[in-house]
Amino acid sequence: MKKKWLFSFVLLPFIGRAQTGGKCTIEVNVDTVKASKVYITWNEEDVYHLDSANIVKGKCTLHENIPYPVSTRLWLDNRGFGYTNGNLPDMLYFYMEKGSINIKTRDSARKSVITGSKVNNEIVVYRKYVAGPVGVLMDINRTFITASTDKRRDTTFTNPLWAKQYAAGEELVELDRKFAKENPDNYGSLLALNEAGGGNIKADVIGPLYNGLSQRLRNSDDGKRLSGRIETARRTGIGVKAPDFTQNDVNDKAIKLSDFRGKYVLLDFWASWCVPCRKENPNYVKAYNMYKDKNFTLLGVSLDRKEGKDAWIAAIQKDGLEWPQVSDLKYWYNEVAKLYDVKAVPTNYLIDPNGKIVAKNLRGEALLKKLDELLKSE
Repeated sequence: MKKKWLFSFVLLPFIGRAQTGGKCTIEVNVDTVKASKVYITWNEEDVYHLDSANIVKGKCTLHENIPYPVSTRLWLDNRGFGYTNGNLPDMLYFYMEKGSINIKTRDSARKSVITGSKVNNEIVVYRKYVAGPVGVLMDINRTFITASTDKRRDTTFTNPLWAKQYAAGEELVELDRKFAKENPDNYGSLLALNEAGGGNIKADVIGPLYNGLSQRLRNSDDGKRLSGRIETARRTGIGVKAPDFTQNDVNDKAIKLSDFRGKYVLLDFWASWCVPCRKENPNYVKAYNMYKDKNFTLLGVSLDRKEGKDAWIAAIQKDGLEWPQVSDLKYWYNEVAKLYDVKAVPTNYLIDPNGKIVAKNLRGEALLKKLDELLKSE
């Protein structure tokens, strides 16, 4: 699927916990009169944090207590839109860690220079290494976001973008793998392997690269977290029995995956807010109508939020999804998504009547072809 790089929703960077936590002091020096406020946001496990500080004479300071180094996003409010700053935020990714971090820039958060941080120094090495394809992907994303609605619907405009995007994405994956192999003790290698693994890690590819990392990285909490993702990928690989689960449908009725034993089941992770998911739904409807009388069904798992339940139900009705739908409405922290290590949507698993996974991430004609192959004798 060529749109995977523009539209994939990888959760959170996994760098962190390599050092003990403590107090982090962030000194921001902005040589511009435009920016009046700094915002930072970060996640600790399932908890979202937001803090801000007013810029006075080009400077401000933030003090945070963190349990371990955490990936953080910083915005300069120089356009009056608050920390989101509209569709094209002036944003910097960096890592809070124990001690003092200095962030200095003239007028753009993205062009900041960070000093006083070992983790950030190592990440800078990695980011320079992959700057080429990352820059291409950002330009494509910016081009698409700022295009008119009519242009976004024009395939003569979008198809070249998707082709360029796909090529840049493939180049990025190759560079990520190469960086991790060549830099086994650089924290950027953990970020590289998570990026290369994407939403669905291939354990046979990422596992050996992970094993080649230094003990320092593998023993960090985030190194252990990556190890856990790799193990989960092995437990949800082709030929493995799909992990069972129970979750409630839109009417709060409990539904088990094992309830569908004896049928082929397409387990679909999606969300009402996910554009590529909604675009894929017509293909699922087609597959369902073609094969529902031949021992096939689907089971949808939504990554919608609690406050988005109405939107979830509306999307089910609008898209004509007649098969069972479940969710705990915990967004990316959906318990089933965590069980299957889902870091991007749409993601799907085709499960046979014995409960074994026989294919992953089948889209469009590929799904119909696989179902025809499996069900033609039914």
